[in-house]
Amino acid sequence: MLSLCTPSSPPLPPPPHATVTAPPASVALLREAAARRDAALTSALHAALLKSGALRSPHAPLAATNSLLHAYLQCRLLSRALPLLDETPRRDAATYASLISAHCRLGAPLDALRAFLDMLVLGLPYRDVVSCTAIISGCVLNGMLEEALEVFVMMLEDGVLPNNVTMLSVIQACSLMGASELFSPVHALVVLLELEHDASVVNSLIMMYAKNGFVQDAIWLFKGFYLKSGNACSNEDVLAAVLYGCTISGSMKTGVGVHAHTIKMGAFPSISVENSLMAMYARFEQIDAAHLVFEGMKVKDIVSWNTIISCFAKSDRVNEAMELFSVLHAAAGGLAPDFVTVLSIL
Repeated sequence: MLSLCTPSSPPLPPPPHATVTAPPASVALLREAAARRDAALTSALHAALLKSGALRSPHAPLAATNSLLHAYLQCRLLSRALPLLDETPRRDAATYASLISAHCRLGAPLDALRAFLDMLVLGLPYRDVVSCTAIISGCVLNGMLEEALEVFVMMLEDGVLPNNVTMLSVIQACSLMGASELFSPVHALVVLLELEHDASVVNSLIMMYAKNGFVQDAIWLFKGFYLKSGNACSNEDVLAAVLYGCTISGSMKTGVGVHAHTIKMGAFPSISVENSLMAMYARFEQIDAAHLVFEGMKVKDIVSWNTIISCFAKSDRVNEAMELFSVLHAAAGGLAPDFVTVLSIL
């Protein structure tokens, strides 16, 4: 018996996956919200994206999700960012780069390392100098120096070229560890990467050498980059460190050159630099030069007074030392002789 019903049409093939894209304006606004660290705008844009369905589609581009995640992390809203990450079925290297950087900024290097390892497990490309540098910097800031260098070695082995920010953290790690066997290789790598003209990198190398007793290397580097090349050094720590190096190594000529450089570049007033200058001149028995620096100081601390009093006392100019002691004793503003001052005039 024939059916009186109209034969049903063959089933239609399933529609291709619909892709719901976020409006480009939303992504641009999220970037703006991240730059401004605007939590209210980020939350409002999140609500709009949920309403549009741009975050629900498993086949939607990651631009919106990554931008939203980055904005929340820039606002330090981990409580909003982590659930968003859990709800994201697909992730890419940019997703993890934001997460790694945020953990490092928030002082959680172990969480940053876990995120980095998750990225490796998922087989995501991590040949990204930003991600690697964030990990290295976070480790150094939190005292995980060996871990920082391990990531650095992995980075080099994988063909990722470090930038100046990477090298600043690596130099700091080597310096804090006192790993003198790494000083020359790291310095050579700086030259190989053509970063030897970057003032921040050079300053870090100078401090690395000076703090670990390699004062001649620090002085040589300072002379080459600043005194001979005419570059201006306004970094007080570097100037004080080099002057200290000149003091203990007997390099008076270089010390005088550093003094001239500081005057030319307008590095004063700086108590640490001026105290270092006085100590240097005292070391070479240039008492009048030390006193001239002292008299020119707009602000003096107890180290300044102790240095000049000791300078006069050791040079058998006892009357001048006692006169300065009396001035300090009568001084207002909280300064007063301490144990070191008394020892200086005994």
